[in-house]
Amino acid sequence: RKLGKILNRDLSHYSEIGLEDLLERARLGDIEGVAATVDVEVSRARQLASYLSESQSGVRIRGVLGTPDSRRLRNDLLDLISLEASSRIAKNRILLQTPTLDLGKIRKRLKSFEKGLEIYAQLSRLKLLDWIRKELESISLKTIQPRERKVWNESEITAYFVSRIPAIDVLQTVRRKCADIQPLMSLFQSIDLEALEKMRETVREVEALEAKDAEGFISDLEITVNEEIKRVRADEGRVRRIVEDAVVNTTSSLGLDEKEEERLRQAAFLRLSIPFEFDRREVTALISDWQARQSQDKAVTVARVEESLKGLRDTLKDSLEKLVTLDQLLAIATVANAYALTTPEISEQGIGFIEGRNLLLARDFKEDPEKSLQAVDYSIGTPPTTSVAPPSNTVLLTGANSGGKTTLLTTVAGIHILTLLGLPVPAKKAEVTPTPIYLFRRKTTRKIGSLEHALSSLIPVFAERGRKLILIDEIEALTEPGAAGRIIASLLTKSASGSSPLLLVTHLARETLPHVKLPIRVDGIEAVGLNDVGGLDVDRQPRFNHVGSSTPKLILMKLVRQAKHRKTKALYNEVLASLQAQKSLPIQTPITLPWTARTGDKKAKSTQ
Repeated sequence: RKLGKILNRDLSHYSEIGLEDLLERARLGDIEGVAATVDVEVSRARQLASYLSESQSGVRIRGVLGTPDSRRLRNDLLDLISLEASSRIAKNRILLQTPTLDLGKIRKRLKSFEKGLEIYAQLSRLKLLDWIRKELESISLKTIQPRERKVWNESEITAYFVSRIPAIDVLQTVRRKCADIQPLMSLFQSIDLEALEKMRETVREVEALEAKDAEGFISDLEITVNEEIKRVRADEGRVRRIVEDAVVNTTSSLGLDEKEEERLRQAAFLRLSIPFEFDRREVTALISDWQARQSQDKAVTVARVEESLKGLRDTLKDSLEKLVTLDQLLAIATVANAYALTTPEISEQGIGFIEGRNLLLARDFKEDPEKSLQAVDYSIGTPPTTSVAPPSNTVLLTGANSGGKTTLLTTVAGIHILTLLGLPVPAKKAEVTPTPIYLFRRKTTRKIGSLEHALSSLIPVFAERGRKLILIDEIEALTEPGAAGRIIASLLTKSASGSSPLLLVTHLARETLPHVKLPIRVDGIEAVGLNDVGGLDVDRQPRFNHVGSSTPKLILMKLVRQAKHRKTKALYNEVLASLQAQKSLPIQTPITLPWTARTGDKKAKSTQ
């Protein structure tokens, strides 16, 4: 009933094998096959596949990726990996992968990835990688047409097996070619090879059952015989030989027995004349009897095939699962090799990484060799071996415009989400605590009600109990700076009193910090100068316990260089001079605030 509701179809008339076919297609990723089988839109078939994937993971995606932004990032990351899959089914299967908080499932997926790396390495060494990818392109589940079902007396189990034979042919080819590649063979070690071969031979037998059109064949034969007689201008003896050859040909093509062959011969020579024509009454009676015999023989064959196939369903299911998994593993390994991805470690103390990179940005930079991506070290909380920053669960990230704050935020989010998916991450080393993630990306518009919408999304997340990772990118544009600073400070204070890690990006350090009532960490990304082309030269590695400057002097120096009109350049220089006359940095605010000092301290220490 639940499946029917998702597909918006009544499935009550489906047999057990029919429903099993539908569910297996959805689980494997044959979304288009589900849509064609039930005659629904592909979007509904995808909903069914997603529902089954969530059921298998034991969580709903929305329960782990708590915001639309986090779910979109998950989709973008999986889309990048899916492009490396060979078959359409494996591409869909990757896109359906669901995050989980189950540590056992995460570790199992990561272990599977490591096996994929071994397979990838050996295939590359033996120069078989391109070959196997070409073979895996053929993985598919055939959609059986009504005409074919009729040939097999509407046998559903026969249709079930025949639809999967193309994929089994791929599996057998791969096993023969790669028999010496131990990691790959270990993936298929549970499959009964003899059972697989028996199944293939049995299906070949039933595939040979064709719905032959005897009437059409005989009518075409009459035309062929007359054309031959006309072409050679045959005498009676030659005509008889041509007709006799036609009788023998028909016997072979239709599988006539001896009695049926004799009846056909009588129908041919009973009234031999030119133009040639079989005796219509005799041929009609013959075809009727032949069809009855064919039907009986077919029923016997189909019944025997069904009985033989019934015990092989588990073998078939396991074989397909392993084959699609191989395609998935090679796709993941390809991306891991291209972007130097590694296996993350599971911890309970936060998130941290060494030489972390934004995977989506790395992809874009890969297409532009002139650009380079700076890896960074970062941590929130106290991960055991990657605590590169002073321990803190609540972090305010400040710094230069276009300095990489949002990139760092999405790098943290990406590494966290990939770990929940059981996939490798873009870092030399990473530690992640599996928790739900709430990612709020920057909103650049100030529509009426946008602040209300933002707060109604944020406040329930902070109010809800339970550990989670919260990542927020610049919400200050939704209201005036003073109010925004107080709102941000309230969120930081609330986070600092709990155990959920928070990373919040803002330009409003001066407006925020005086109102924060508990110790937090403030990190800063700094612009260090202008490069040769006049752009800002930014150190993407954050400085810890440091308020990052938005470097207005550097921005003005850049504008002075770019200005072409004399008066414009002069005005830029005036503004720059006023800034250079200022003796103190405008937003370098002390990190340790007076009210956060312990009782008895004469004054709080200030860190820059």
